[in-house]
Amino acid sequence: MENDELIKKEDENKLAFEQGQIDENAQDTMYEQSEESVDEIDEPQDTVIEEPSDLHIPPVIQEPPEVKKLPNWLRKGLIFTGVGILLLLIGYLISFYTNTVPTQKAYQTVVQDLNNIENEMNNLQAQFDQTSSDLQETQNNLDRLRQDYQTLEQNYQQLIANSEFNQTLIDMKYEISLARFALLNKDSLSARQAISLAREQFEKIENLMDSDISTGIQNRLEDIQRLVRTDPGKALDELRTLSENLERIPLK
Repeated sequence: MENDELIKKEDENKLAFEQGQIDENAQDTMYEQSEESVDEIDEPQDTVIEEPSDLHIPPVIQEPPEVKKLPNWLRKGLIFTGVGILLLLIGYLISFYTNTVPTQKAYQTVVQDLNNIENEMNNLQAQFDQTSSDLQETQNNLDRLRQDYQTLEQNYQQLIANSEFNQTLIDMKYEISLARFALLNKDSLSARQAISLAREQFEKIENLMDSDISTGIQNRLEDIQRLVRTDPGKALDELRTLSENLERIPLK
């Protein structure tokens, strides 16, 4: 029992001695680290502080360098500048939505109206062109009708002239026949009257005959008028010849 107590006391003395040595070493280490920290203040670096192997020594924490603040005048200037930019932006937006947007809408409306007017003008131009084409076609038809009318009028006038020519030629032949009949009956007076009437009928159509034929008939009528007084027989032969000549003239 006594030996055990002695051994226990020796162990406690050894532990106290070792604990004193550890405390001295820890104080020496803290002193050295504090000196190194003072030397490195002017050059801030991200250094890793090695922790002591002994868990009883707390690590040294290095505080970050203090950040310098902006001057008040610069901070206020930046604030005023930001507020000014914000006010300009607000003014621009107000101006854009109160002036630019309505103006653009009005411009688009005007452009749309102009497009509608242009379309209406194009439609009117197309209708005008169609009307002009129809009018031109109507005018052409009218011209053709006028030409046809003029042709019909000319044909009608020619038909009337031909009818008058034919009627006059028939009347002249009739008067020549009466003159021949009167001479056969020894009626020289009636013969002269009939020959005079035949000559009047001839004067109406002599310009419509060939010049040679017209001249021959005129000379023959003058001879017949003279021969009726002087030689009725010779006049009768001339009337027969004249009647044959008139029969050879075709009707128109």
